[in-house]
Amino acid sequence: MSKEVLLYNLLLYGLFDAGRILEYEDIVMEMAEKCCKPNEVSYNLFIDGFYRDGRVEECLSSLKMMLHAKFILGLSICNKLFSYLFDVGELNNVIELFDGMVDLDLMSYVP
Repeated sequence: MSKEVLLYNLLLYGLFDAGRILEYEDIVMEMAEKCCKPNEVSYNLFIDGFYRDGRVEECLSSLKMMLHAKFILGLSICNKLFSYLFDVGELNNVIELFDGMVDLDLMSYVP
């Protein structure tokens, strides 16, 4: 991970932790302007922050942003989204995400 991405991730974490969740878009735009792509940690921060703030649509928008950027979804992000969407009753989106996990061969097993 580059130093720039690490610093941006720390900034994003601080914003989400301070409840300043809406400022994330400015940080993402700044990252894009500096050709500094968000990584798996960045997207985990987006999804966690939005979920904790009850913003399911933004969780889904983060997923779309990841797919648009041709970001390869990691198992941890898929599992997190799967759990969050299930918690809030977004069953259609859960099924869609599950199908995507199968297509990407990203299945985790709980003993």
